[in-house]
Amino acid sequence: MKRPRSDSKLEALTDDQKAQLCEWLLTPGLNYLAIMKLMAEEFHVTTSMEPLSRFYHTYCESEVLRRRAQAVSARGKLGQEITSTPGEWNAVTIDALKQKVFELAICPTSEASEVIHLFSLILKLQTQDSKWRKVRAPEAAEDKGKEDRAAKK
Repeated sequence: MKRPRSDSKLEALTDDQKAQLCEWLLTPGLNYLAIMKLMAEEFHVTTSMEPLSRFYHTYCESEVLRRRAQAVSARGKLGQEITSTPGEWNAVTIDALKQKVFELAICPTSEASEVIHLFSLILKLQTQDSKWRKVRAPEAAEDKGKEDRAAKK
């Protein structure tokens, strides 16, 4: 009796198992050997590297392209949002950088120069944000006055 080809075993996986296999294949740091072990444990399926490679090219490449297109779309929408309301995003950016600096500062393997560089970026962003708020303050007061007058009508 002939043993089934290992790539036909992969084709016989359920849709959920195929989706999980794609996730494993697209997980950074997870190599084929680790994935083969996971498949044996989770799916009770043994395979080799060549069928896994064929599976990747058949199923995962389209997923990579879909994720890239989604990221490009999200980046475009985010860019438009940041451009239309830059002051609101500055505070979020500064908070994220502060968190990163804190994480690096408490990590014993961090380079001091990296912490200093990020800290200087925070100071620059805070300065720019402060200047932007001063420029924006008269416009905001005018907009608030218009809203108040419209609400009274």
